[in-house]
Formats: sequence, C-alpha cells, structure tokens
Amino acid sequence: MKLYLSEITDSIKKRKVEECLHDEVFNFGARVIKSGLDVSFYRAGETVSLSFTGSFEFKTQCARCAADVAVETDVKEDFYLFPENSGEGVDYFYSGDHIFLEPFIKEVFVLNIPNAVFCSEDCKGICSICGTNLNDHKCNCESKIV
Repeated sequence: MKLYLSEITDSIKKRKVEECLHDEVFNFGARVIKSGLDVSFYRAGETVSLSFTGSFEFKTQCARCAADVAVETDVKEDFYLFPENSGEGVDYFYSGDHIFLEPFIKEVFVLNIPNAVFCSEDCKGICSICGTNLNDHKCNCESKIV
C-alpha cells in the first residue's frame, strides 16, 4: 500500500490499511492473524504526518508454558516524515512521489507486540526437569531452590 504525495494535503484524510502481513514473523515468533488498522495522514509544510489507529490480533506462544495464545491489542502510533534532504536527527524520510506504508505497518506491529505473553496471569509454566506443563498436570520431580 502506498500514498502519493499529491493526495496528501493539509486536510486530514483517513484510509483503511489493506495490508495485514500475515506471513511475517515478528517479535518472538508472533504472527498477525487479524488486522483492523486505519491510517490518517496530512501534510504541514513539507512534513507528512501518518497516524495508525485501530487494533490487531496476533498469535504467539506463552512465555512460561509455550501454549498457543491469541492476543488482541489496540494501536495508536504516529510517524512524522521529512524530505530526504532534511539532514541528521530525523528518523523518517520520504522521497519521490509516494510513501510506501509497509515499513510503518511493520513498525506498528513490532512496537505493539509485547516481549512476553502469558496464557494466563497464574500460568505455572513447565517443569524444568521433566518438561511437564504444570497447568495440565502435577509432576513428581523434586524442585530444589538454589
């Protein structure tokens, strides 16, 4: 998906984000399974503002027991783009007659997928000795506190 600079004016416009990047693997193996994002955009002088809002659902594994977990998260991320020749200290640039949105969509996902996801607050994890999922079964291994 791309925006043409000619359509970015000083009036705020909004579009539905069509790309979901289902095949991409993000933080710690997370995959996006559903996306409902919108992008709002406008221009102030030479600066272009992109604002992504909405929600997306991703699938990953519990950080304690490795069970599959689906999580929905709300999004509000803003990006300000400057012309390519703006100099140092600028994080986002544009050049040419359009802006590709895919890198910004990827960044929205990366910024909003937590480093650790748990299947529940009281997840017991797996036994470090025998590998039993302690949420499903109690094992007979001795746990030694070191």
